[in-house]
Amino acid sequence: MAEKSTVARMDYPAYKEIPEKEKYLRSIKNNIVAILGADSDARHKKDLLDICIWQITEIDGKYKARYRSEGAMNKQNWKTVQHEHVYQRKHLIECLLNDHDIEALFTKAVACLVTKEEHDHLSNTLIGWNRYKDAQIKVYDLKEQKLLNWESMQE
Repeated sequence: MAEKSTVARMDYPAYKEIPEKEKYLRSIKNNIVAILGADSDARHKKDLLDICIWQITEIDGKYKARYRSEGAMNKQNWKTVQHEHVYQRKHLIECLLNDHDIEALFTKAVACLVTKEEHDHLSNTLIGWNRYKDAQIKVYDLKEQKLLNWESMQE
């Protein structure tokens, strides 16, 4: 018999992409290309790339992210919910500056809503979804309407 999910159904809005999402993502991508190609100080590039990463992860709304932890799904915890970058911004910026791999950025610039307590359990030494797996945080994909399966994920 299959194990049942312990994630409760959400009462707040389901995941919904904004109407012109692709247009906005193209604009952000164009900005990143310009920033990477600019003859600018590295600190300024980092600051501007950080803004672009925020724009990507908040594109559908800061608290309307596709991914939510089990704790963030619970309405009683809603006041402690935080917008968390699955791949830390510092890591994404370093990768961009070293590799200029913009396509990789767009797959890794992902937000997950978590509670403050869950956030405190996330490792700073691991990268991406491995931080959630290590902290044993269950994450729900609102678009696919299912729990993420850590065993089938590859980083």
